[in-house]
Amino acid sequence: MANEKPLGRNILYSAATAVSNVLLVALVIIAARILGARSFGNFSFALAIASIFETFIDLGSSTLIAREVARHRDRSEEYLSNILGWKLVLSAIAMAMLVITVNLLHEVREARIAAYIFGGAIVLRSYKGTSHAFFQSQERFDLLLLTTYVERILVLIGGLAALILTRSLIAFAASFALVRIPDLMFSFWLVHRQIAPVRISFNTKTIRKMQIASLPFGSYAAVGVMYSYVGTVMLSSMTDSVHVGWYSAGYKIYEGLTMFPYLVAAVLLPRLSRLYVDDPDQYASLTLRIMRYLLLVSLPLLFCIGVLAPQVIGLFYGPTYIAAVPMLRILLGAAVMMFMSTILGTALVSADREKVVLKVTCASLVVMAASNLILVHRMGAIGAAYSVLVSEFFTLGVYLASVRSGLIRVPATQITWRPLVASIVAGLAVRFSGFNSQYALAALFAGTYTVVLFALRTFDTDDWAVLKSLLLSRSESG
Repeated sequence: MANEKPLGRNILYSAATAVSNVLLVALVIIAARILGARSFGNFSFALAIASIFETFIDLGSSTLIAREVARHRDRSEEYLSNILGWKLVLSAIAMAMLVITVNLLHEVREARIAAYIFGGAIVLRSYKGTSHAFFQSQERFDLLLLTTYVERILVLIGGLAALILTRSLIAFAASFALVRIPDLMFSFWLVHRQIAPVRISFNTKTIRKMQIASLPFGSYAAVGVMYSYVGTVMLSSMTDSVHVGWYSAGYKIYEGLTMFPYLVAAVLLPRLSRLYVDDPDQYASLTLRIMRYLLLVSLPLLFCIGVLAPQVIGLFYGPTYIAAVPMLRILLGAAVMMFMSTILGTALVSADREKVVLKVTCASLVVMAASNLILVHRMGAIGAAYSVLVSEFFTLGVYLASVRSGLIRVPATQITWRPLVASIVAGLAVRFSGFNSQYALAALFAGTYTVVLFALRTFDTDDWAVLKSLLLSRSESG
């Protein structure tokens, strides 16, 4: 019998890990102010293109580790040594592809050089991702928390020093690469001490087997990253760097919000992977509860941010980025759907249906690219934001149809009617309140929404029991 760590505690660890993104958000905001909209647009392009090629270094190995090592922990050393060896080859190929692509897509020297430097940084980040996958597979979210904060603090210190001393995008990009060297060494020291010896192997049979198994995950990740950044890349090629900077200002806030469902998904993946095999009913029940909780939390949060969008953009980026306000509001609508689709995608992967997830993500990428071609041409940067909304609506719809096919019956009406009624009542309260302060309107919406939820008896005794067990209990599995 093996003890499982309380899921609630893991979520708290992951939530604390996600809070570390505040440090990166702060750094990006400072960079936007110091560099200006044009150089910030070049920064956004360089980071987007480097992030796309990072997926070709991982090729799904991190997700494979999180699922398979969670089931077979005795294989940790075999997976670790061969993945480290294979990534040396993949890194060289990815860097060569990145250099060629950057030279084809962008003519600005500053953007090109920054992309090359970020390419080196993402090689190191990909190796760091391998260490995190092993922490995740064994539910060592305490170690994931520790190493994430070490990374974030180093990046913040290095980036601030580069910005303040040089006010240069190139120096800023270089700081990202340099600080990842000691960060990576620390992470693998912990892996060596806590999980498995760190060594490099190159067993072609093992590597081939792992790579074939992880290709669906890798393809999904590659398409998913392209899905996230295709708007930035296409906008960069169809408009100028200033418009890219405005769009990126809103998108970075949206991207920060997406970290919440992603951290919940990271905690759920190993747990759902075991439940799918051992207890399918509990697997379905847990998935539906998490979806409902995310919907309940996301609606007031995103409404309040939308109401305060001018203040949020002004506070973070300054008056020169005020054009990002309508883009942010459009992206917040997409975020509600993205919260749900992230959990549904995780449920499919944990049930060995990663090929379904890949097909859905590929289709969504096509929708995203096509809508960008049409909407960016007609509407500029606002069109790029609308394309995210269109593609997220499509993604959620297809995921719902996919899980209903013999996996989970999603009672959409049962999950959504209470938060929708509460949102409508809260919206009417805001509409007829007569308040002029947007802060007061946001507070009124959140308070009314909460009161209506309790009046509708949204939380039953089972909900409170589940929440208590997630936070306090320690269960056992065979």
